[in-house]
Amino acid sequence: MKKIFSFLTILTFTIVILANCGGTATQNSDTKEEGKKEEVGKTDNVTETPEKKDDRFVSKDGSFKIAFPGEPTFSQEDVETELGKLKLYTYEYSPSEQKSYMIAYSDYPPEVIKEVDTKKLLDNSKTGFITSLKAKIEEEKSIKLGDNDGVYFKAQGKAIFTLANIYFVKNRLYQIVILASDAYPTKDEADKFFNSFELVKK
Repeated sequence: MKKIFSFLTILTFTIVILANCGGTATQNSDTKEEGKKEEVGKTDNVTETPEKKDDRFVSKDGSFKIAFPGEPTFSQEDVETELGKLKLYTYEYSPSEQKSYMIAYSDYPPEVIKEVDTKKLLDNSKTGFITSLKAKIEEEKSIKLGDNDGVYFKAQGKAIFTLANIYFVKNRLYQIVILASDAYPTKDEADKFFNSFELVKK
């Protein structure tokens, strides 16, 4: 899939866009840490299987889980920004050369996040993606992960179809993306991936 899509280029550009907007937006209220929690496989009949096995992938740092269609590969990269060096962590699974599932995150200096509007940061992240892909947004909306702000968008570029959920959780930017070269992922494919994302409370 990397022969078709340069994920690190896209994500690095997004990080630089966000770094450049540091300190330029209005002050935002504190973002709460708790994310969306789900009850998994709970049943009233304790004589049967009381809990469904959770086969979701868990990140190396144990901060989140998500249902990749297969085993993802992990990479990390140092990105130079106006805020200094930031680390970009990426998990990616490509079932074919036409489609790829990915989640990436970076942690920003907490003092920077406190001084800017989270929704402005999300908008800049979306802009970074769209600019890198040279794509046009066909649908977008504000979303939430518990009390944390997020943005969803659907965009099409030249032979690239993108669905993305982006969230800010405290000072961390999560980018959850499905890219395809032939058509948009089906609703079932998108729902299984996006809806499975859950923060793990430490």
